[in-house]
Amino acid sequence: MVDGKWVSNIGEAQRVIDETELDYESLGASIKGSITVYIVDVPSQKIILLCDPFGSSIVYVYESDACKAVSSDLASLRDGLSTVGIHLEKDLTYAALYVATNTGGLAQSSYMNVRSIEPFRYLSLDVDEFHEVEYKSLDNLSFPSYSYDELLDKAANDVIQNIEAASTHNSRAKISQLTGGADSRLVLGALLASGKETEFNFYCSGNINEPDKIISRQLSNQFDLSMTDYSGLNPMGQPDTFEDFISQPFDTTAGILSGPAHPMLEFGDELVFSGGYGEFLRSAFDKGQRYDGDVATAMKRIYGNTAFSEFPSRRLISEPAYEFAINRFSNLISFGITRGLPEDSRLDAAYIVGRNRYFVGETTRSLSPFVARFDPLYSPYVLALGLKASLEEKASAFPLFDLMNRFEPTLMKLPFDSPRIKPYYEEMRGPVSRVDFTYDPSIEPRMVIYKHNHRSRKTMKSYFQKPSSSDIAIANDLHTAPRLVAQNAEVQKRLRVLVSDTGMESISKYFNPLIVNLIINRKPTHRVHLRQSSNLYAALLWYLRS
Repeated sequence: MVDGKWVSNIGEAQRVIDETELDYESLGASIKGSITVYIVDVPSQKIILLCDPFGSSIVYVYESDACKAVSSDLASLRDGLSTVGIHLEKDLTYAALYVATNTGGLAQSSYMNVRSIEPFRYLSLDVDEFHEVEYKSLDNLSFPSYSYDELLDKAANDVIQNIEAASTHNSRAKISQLTGGADSRLVLGALLASGKETEFNFYCSGNINEPDKIISRQLSNQFDLSMTDYSGLNPMGQPDTFEDFISQPFDTTAGILSGPAHPMLEFGDELVFSGGYGEFLRSAFDKGQRYDGDVATAMKRIYGNTAFSEFPSRRLISEPAYEFAINRFSNLISFGITRGLPEDSRLDAAYIVGRNRYFVGETTRSLSPFVARFDPLYSPYVLALGLKASLEEKASAFPLFDLMNRFEPTLMKLPFDSPRIKPYYEEMRGPVSRVDFTYDPSIEPRMVIYKHNHRSRKTMKSYFQKPSSSDIAIANDLHTAPRLVAQNAEVQKRLRVLVSDTGMESISKYFNPLIVNLIINRKPTHRVHLRQSSNLYAALLWYLRS
């Protein structure tokens, strides 16, 4: 959205720019979504890059004595520089930290000498100068002049306006993700409050017996919603090799994210709602514990022992990568201090600038060439509502449930995939009367089938043999899919070859050889082990490929 209007292509963006009465700063501050608006101002001979305020469409910068280059697409920046003889070097520090934490943001870029623009800024460029300009209207992210209740009103109104604007999108399918969790249920609440729920079909991935699927089906029956098995994405088959299958998501995002985007997706005009910004409304990083200034302890609590154990021999990452991450995290916290965040929200700054942009934002940006994906919870007032809450209130998700209650009170009374209402919330807000779903989970909800999603495609292949009885037993113990256990054994085998060919000496600059050997040889005893081996394989494949 730009200036309150829905934008899904260049023509719509040009119309908004032609008609707006806002100056560049105000126009940029009005953006909602993972987009960057590039404006060529002919009279002033300037190029203006209006970054979305949250920086979810990350803008990357390369600077040297020879040239300066910027782009909101890292692959385009890399390829553009190569045309003038500048070849960027991949940075395995980013990959190492991604493997260890399953998220980006602890390094700014997957290429050396490339940084990212911080959130709440836009760029003004001319032949001689390069300016980063603050969005002054957003210089204090917690909006201290508003009370909590005032922010609750503004957040609710903003989200509903987002839905009303996005609903004007002309597409053959409008889909909203709906799981057993709280974030997608909050989006459902906003759809119900706006009266737009009948325009959307609701999607949940996974097996019919998984908690997410069970709850989403029951919610659909409860509120007479239509479901679909169509995600809104249009894959035209699978890669020929497993190596391509596992590395192409990294390739598509230039090493930033192993997500759902890949080059075999076909463009479609579908509108897909997500709800990732619900994480602003609860305790994403502080885990209910106050930050006391000890960066290393905070990072261990957030990311776990694998990355940030106090014992170097137990860390997956090397000592230089560890020190790099500690320094980066300190800078992220400093960002919040300069933005006037309250003491209870210092770690939120690290989340806003780091993980949220490199996961929630990059997922949407990387999918935007293939689908119109939008998060209706994108609102500075939603962010401010979370920042206004105390540490204890965020740990019990007060802002999220207060907003859900504003939209549709019944939603928080119905079962989630796991207990979500904390005793402290009921102590302060009053008891929440739990009610069960009206319909049995075996009752099939109303399903919508999109014929264009079922047209002839390349046969979807399986890269491995069917899971063995041993794989199934391990999967049952880990509460995961047997195919992932079978895949892990093959990944480990291929990793051993890859590490041997690369040489542990080269890898040891970024990884701890002891833990790498553990990952590529151990039998998995936790689901995180499956993810670590898969991420390590994908990261090394990306790094080693030309």
